[in-house]
Amino acid sequence: MIAIYKREVQSYFSSILGYIIIAVMTFIIAMFFSIYNLSYGYSSFGITLQTTIMFFIFAVPMLTMRTFAEERRQKTDQILFTSPVSVTKIVLAKYLSVMTIIAIPLMISCVCPIIISMYGASTLLKDYCTILAMLCLCSLFAAVGIFVSSLTDNQIIAVFITIFSLLVLYLLDSLASIIPQTSSVSAIAFLVVIAIIALVLRVTTRNNGLVTLVTIGCLIIWAFFTLLSWDKLAGSFTTFLNSFAIVPVIKNFVTYSAFDIKGIFYYLSFTVLFLFLTVQMIQKRRWS
Repeated sequence: MIAIYKREVQSYFSSILGYIIIAVMTFIIAMFFSIYNLSYGYSSFGITLQTTIMFFIFAVPMLTMRTFAEERRQKTDQILFTSPVSVTKIVLAKYLSVMTIIAIPLMISCVCPIIISMYGASTLLKDYCTILAMLCLCSLFAAVGIFVSSLTDNQIIAVFITIFSLLVLYLLDSLASIIPQTSSVSAIAFLVVIAIIALVLRVTTRNNGLVTLVTIGCLIIWAFFTLLSWDKLAGSFTTFLNSFAIVPVIKNFVTYSAFDIKGIFYYLSFTVLFLFLTVQMIQKRRWS
């Protein structure tokens, strides 16, 4: 696993990609830091980090696009599959290599709160907690990108699908607000979610029995709440979507100075989920 990790990290620095991502993200953080904190006089560095989320949405897919798509295109994934290293360790090694590149500009940004404290009031604890939250958020971005990369052998397709997926997560609370607050719409929307879950399980696993069992279980739960709590379904899908919004978690750190443990758990649990789905996808292709 360590050997694969070192190879992946070296591959980013043997090409110009790793240097460009680190340089661009460091420059963007520094630019907004100079605007918000140094020019406008905001004492919270979290405002700067919150502004850079959109840029990470475009930067992270550039790192993850080649993790499995390029291996698959060049047929070098067969070498990995026949190695004594387990698929889980291969996925973790590639994931940690991506996170290493992402962590560098965030580590450099740790200097910014200290600079703020040298010139006036600062919120060091809140700022460093926000940096930690951003790292957890980027870990989710990386996991989504690696999963998408495992689905295709085309890096361009992997980039665009990942960016689209991350933008949906970023705009989820805004998208939820435009959904009609009616019971019928919520019931149909939950059916669509069940269909998506079944499709993801079907694509990533070789176990048709598991897919059938999960789908039937979800349909039973859907029918139970639809028949017994029809009136309560109104607006429930909007609430459901809002619970998966990523931006409010960062806002809790920045605006309310609250350490959102539930939000951090959300970031990390979905990171684990997408890494697990990636492992299942690779396992399926390995034995197909």
